[in-house]
Amino acid sequence: MLQLMTSNRSTIVQIVARIAMIVLFAASTSIHAGPAFDRKILPGQQQGAVQPAEKRADKRKPDRILPRAPRIDARAAASRVRKSYQDHRVLAINLIDGQGPPVYRVKTLSDKGVVRFVYVDGINGEVFE
Repeated sequence: MLQLMTSNRSTIVQIVARIAMIVLFAASTSIHAGPAFDRKILPGQQQGAVQPAEKRADKRKPDRILPRAPRIDARAAASRVRKSYQDHRVLAINLIDGQGPPVYRVKTLSDKGVVRFVYVDGINGEVFE
């Protein structure tokens, strides 16, 4: 009987904790979603209107170069690594996001137990270390 009461009490505590987390999350999102009172509205501009990049005061870079999407997928990159390193198993593959061309980072394991990272160019499929 005592064990049953302890079990019910811990369940109730977990439920109350989850409800508190949900309430706090809902309150925080409503606070951040409120109107921006500190934003200045320029003459001739409606509230909520968007200005073109050349007229914005902060002069953000509208013509920055975005990274290109990879032409080969992760499966094709893993296949190319398997062909180049036949005595290795592919353990993991990740697309490296960043500036420049897309590159896959492939983690391999040799028959001798050596872990090696190999890279595959996401545009032309070239395998390199």
